[in-house]
Amino acid sequence: MIATELENIIRNSNDLDSMQEAAVKLSELLYSRFLEIALEYLEQDEVDAYFQALLIDCIVPADIERVLPCLLHREKPIESYLLGDIMKNMLYLSPQDNARKYIPEINERYQKLTDDEKESIREYYEEFKNQYSL
Repeated sequence: MIATELENIIRNSNDLDSMQEAAVKLSELLYSRFLEIALEYLEQDEVDAYFQALLIDCIVPADIERVLPCLLHREKPIESYLLGDIMKNMLYLSPQDNARKYIPEINERYQKLTDDEKESIREYYEEFKNQYSL
């Protein structure tokens, strides 16, 4: 498939599985175009959080800094699994120092979760807390 076809699937499909497959393929085929689309989707509150988590997983470590403002500056609360995915990426991708300025905001978002939501990502949070001395 060519990049345009993949982009059309991402933008026009109602099937989350097809959208995810197309996003992964586009990230491998034409990363810069994928990143533009991913940032558009990450800024939207109404986009499925699982799809947003997949987009984050497709973004290379050097670009995590571009993703964090899109997610952390939205009004809508961040779902626990998406927040856990952000923490996982911060832990394992060793982001650039500029991305570290978002650590207090990530911690603040975690503190706003319910106890059950916190429990679902506690493992990532404990590692995150230890690594970044929270």
